[in-house]
Amino acid sequence: MAADAPHDIANKERIEHFRAKSVKRFALENATKQIVRAVPAILLK
Repeated sequence: MAADAPHDIANKERIEHFRAKSVKRFALENATKQIVRAVPAILLK
């Protein structure tokens, strides 16, 4: 059991890193969509 601990920790860190990347990508896509929607409104004013 003790021999598995470092592997489990590394795996957990990898999952956390992947999740953080997904959240950042989602936030970036969301921001991009909002900007794309806002630009025409700004140009039409």
